Amino acid sequence: MTTQEKIIYLQKRFGLDESTAQDKVMIMEKYSAQMANSDIDLIALAKKIRPLVRINKNGQVCYFGGPEENPESELYWSKPVDIVEASFNYEPEPMALESFGLTKLLEITTYHQSSCHAFPNPTTAEVLLQMPEDFADKATGFEIYIPYDRIADSYDEVLQLNRFRTIFYSGKLPAKIVQQGIVARGKRYI
Repeated sequence: MTTQEKIIYLQKRFGLDESTAQDKVMIMEKYSAQMANSDIDLIALAKKIRPLVRINKNGQVCYFGGPEENPESELYWSKPVDIVEASFNYEPEPMALESFGLTKLLEITTYHQSSCHAFPNPTTAEVLLQMPEDFADKATGFEIYIPYDRIADSYDEVLQLNRFRTIFYSGKLPAKIVQQGIVARGKRYI
């Protein structure tokens, strides 16, 4: 199906205006192209950019609202999971290493597959493949959050993807994190 055919399809199927349909097609095509990136590139990125998890003062993960709506929360490095096959955000295990000295680089919207719209399961691979290339050499960590009050509100029915806000940070990656290596498709890389 050509780009124009996709636009027409979305207009008819979802009643979208042409501009909105073009935007959705652009996002779908970009997402598909990014997910087709090679594992070699992905592994190189994952070795130097790791997931973070935001924890509130009660020890609970802050899935909603990010740093602005959780001012008393702190960021921690998350224990590693398979960067392609597992969600770093599903029952994350924060490590005892607090993320001191990180500086916010940028914040973007990222799109993620889910088993259903109410159960998003973002992977490290999805986040890293959507990061603007200009920041790949500067970033060392990222956190994601749902900018809505309910998980279901993050689901885009047209794209069939969940939308999150992702913040990339620069700073020093702790040696303990680097030494853990990463796991991709069941294989460990140091």
